[in-house]
Amino acid sequence: MTESHLTEPGKQAAANLPGGGFARLRDPDRSARQLRAALPYLGVALLLLAAVTFYPILYGIWMAFYNISLATLSNNEFVGFENFKRLLGNPKSEFYPILGRTVIWTAMNVAAHVVIGTGLALLLQKPGVRFRSFFKALLILPWAVPSYITVLAWKSLIFDYDYGYANAALKALHIAPVSWLLDPTRAFWSTVLVNVWLGVPFMLMVASGALQSIGRELYESAELDGATTAQQIRHIALPMIRPIMTPAIVLGTIWTFNNFNAVYLLTGGGPYGSTDLVITYVYRVAFGSGTNYQYSLAAALSLVVFVMLLGLVWLYLRSVREVVSND
Repeated sequence: MTESHLTEPGKQAAANLPGGGFARLRDPDRSARQLRAALPYLGVALLLLAAVTFYPILYGIWMAFYNISLATLSNNEFVGFENFKRLLGNPKSEFYPILGRTVIWTAMNVAAHVVIGTGLALLLQKPGVRFRSFFKALLILPWAVPSYITVLAWKSLIFDYDYGYANAALKALHIAPVSWLLDPTRAFWSTVLVNVWLGVPFMLMVASGALQSIGRELYESAELDGATTAQQIRHIALPMIRPIMTPAIVLGTIWTFNNFNAVYLLTGGGPYGSTDLVITYVYRVAFGSGTNYQYSLAAALSLVVFVMLLGLVWLYLRSVREVVSND
């Protein structure tokens, strides 16, 4: 922007600025002084990032190419890609079944988050709904509570064999109580249920905000044309919230794929590893009893997960760019 682009009132406003008017706005020396003044603050932030983010990442990458475990702490032997071969080159490796379970678990959870969250947002968006704000606050509450508190509450209050509400309901129906977290199939579905409870509020907020951006006149025009509620949802609401929901779905996929609390605090990956996800498997390899604390193998596995999540992050940034460009 140059001075010639300003309107007459704009030129007068620029002339009234202290220190030289419009020339002050384009003063390179002033910009350099501001940059020098900001450098100490930026330096502190960069040091903190280097200490808590960059250094652990680089150290983890370094460990992935060495043989470091509790038994070999004094002998850091360089092994190259041997850790990756143990993970990816062995058809009998635990990694592939656990990766498949993680993908299925993530897809099921994200699909439930989107369908339930969007459905609830559509219900709350209908005209004439009373106490809309109260219901929104109530539905968002599970997301506001720290996840580890929610998971432990489900474990002790819902799924406990002797005192949990789930078995109390079964007893009231004259059905024998079951061990929710000791049976592999029931334990897996229990983790899905808890994570759906944790993830729906986020999708509800995103979908609700997207629906509020749609003008009411579009629905009114559709009603005049004889469109039913289902047709309005299909041809107006869903296409118009898609650009907003796409980045949220990708972000939710990243969070769900990397979710540690929901599984580890509820089942610990058990029984017999039947609910292990990639992220809990990394923890078990590094710190689990009977694994000899294989730090390098865990670091190699973490690097594989990092590359996978990097691909999801790329998809997320791409979807965000598409939303911005469409606007």
